[in-house]
Amino acid sequence: MSILSLLPHPIYHHRALTLHAGHSVGFHARAGTELHVADGDVELIEPPLLLADTLHWPRRALGPGSVVALSRSGWFALRARRDTTVRLRQRAWVFSRARIARILSGWRRRRLAH
Repeated sequence: MSILSLLPHPIYHHRALTLHAGHSVGFHARAGTELHVADGDVELIEPPLLLADTLHWPRRALGPGSVVALSRSGWFALRARRDTTVRLRQRAWVFSRARIARILSGWRRRRLAH
């Protein structure tokens, strides 16, 4: 048995988006989310950056089979150039037992203080 088998495995949320030509969709994603273009062409519009006192929205053209790991968190937009299917894979929020205990103990202390 490997030590890696004892570690908790990350939990992912999978989401599929189907877009028709000319349509767009906005979504919020955390850094590290993977975007996979199954078929079709899309334009990925990233959250704005402030460059020399000017807002700039980075854009990327993605073809079929493209896989992108988003480097920043924020609101993204996808604009379809053709009918397309896009899959998102985002790591789920996971709290450790210690963190949950710390949150609940703080809540309990506040409740008992009143």
